[in-house]
Amino acid sequence: KRMNLQKNRKGNSQLISIRKSNIELTHGNYKEILVKNKQFIFGRCYNDKWILVVLNLDDKGEILEFNVPFSNKSLINLKNTNEHFTTFNNKLQLNIPAFSNKILKVE
Repeated sequence: KRMNLQKNRKGNSQLISIRKSNIELTHGNYKEILVKNKQFIFGRCYNDKWILVVLNLDDKGEILEFNVPFSNKSLINLKNTNEHFTTFNNKLQLNIPAFSNKILKVE
């Protein structure tokens, strides 16, 4: 239990840091991107800079392909900066594990 609590605190402090350092999340315009039974994606845009928040609330991983309001852009996962994605023709495809989330920022 102690390890889970420490992991949750670390995850929460990471989310707080991401929110504080990205004005898109606090002041950006909201756009719903995808709503499925157990997956949800929304975007926030501020001065033409986008962040997408991707949630998978299912107990199994999911491959998602969805339209985005920009094309031919690179995105970085702010929760794991080693993870990068590229949009093509206003579409993005990504694999999201069970019970997980990603915060993707257009680079």
